[in-house]
Amino acid sequence: MPDPPAGYDLMNIDRSISLQTVAELSGSDVATISQASPQIAEQLERSIDSIGINISEGYGRLHGRERARFYEFALGSAREAREWYARVATVLIVAPRSC
Repeated sequence: MPDPPAGYDLMNIDRSISLQTVAELSGSDVATISQASPQIAEQLERSIDSIGINISEGYGRLHGRERARFYEFALGSAREAREWYARVATVLIVAPRSC
């Protein structure tokens, strides 16, 4: 995994705003989903939390292979969250958000 481009800092608040936004938006979804299916809500929350945690941990790794491994974990968690949202459709219809 190559180093990030010059001047790129994942810890910079401007760069990490999308992770914060995802966490904030998903919080209300988790609360709504929890009323219909607490198990799905818990799994969704865990997968969403895992995205940012793995990116942060990967960013702190000095070696490219280690960093890439954590980024792959984050990607896996993002895919998992997407699938949990897809399964919600069978339990509860969540109105799409406009950004």
